[in-house]
Amino acid sequence: MLSLLILLLAIFANNGDACPNNGEFGIQASFYSNYYNCTPKDYKTASSICPSYATQPTMGTIPDVFSNANILEQIKNVSDCPDFYIGFTYSDNKWSWADGSTFGYLNWEIGYPTNTSNACATIKKSNGKWENHDCSVKKCFICSWFDFD
Repeated sequence: MLSLLILLLAIFANNGDACPNNGEFGIQASFYSNYYNCTPKDYKTASSICPSYATQPTMGTIPDVFSNANILEQIKNVSDCPDFYIGFTYSDNKWSWADGSTFGYLNWEIGYPTNTSNACATIKKSNGKWENHDCSVKKCFICSWFDFD
């Protein structure tokens, strides 16, 4: 009975309030990998950290609804962060992905994007919808890269 109690305590000890591994964790998919950092940084600082995770990573790229759902599944139970920067920014009167991708998929929260001055997109862990924020605001962030090895 005591061993069962210890096992149950071990299972439920991680209540999902923090990132594992000192605030960082990675998930590898078939051709696509994400690395999540739960230490809030402004967008510029976050994007300079991404290259430390792989040879060609950028801020998080979300090409389709399936990738969005996968990212939401990973972030919804592991962090105190309400949202994470993704690599979608507004400059020169247009939104663009950090890696230069031209995906047509968008998942904006109702009423977004708002003021686009110095705007960077985030994915909300509550529902996977995107919002934009001033890029100088410190947020958790996602780095992405494609794996063809």
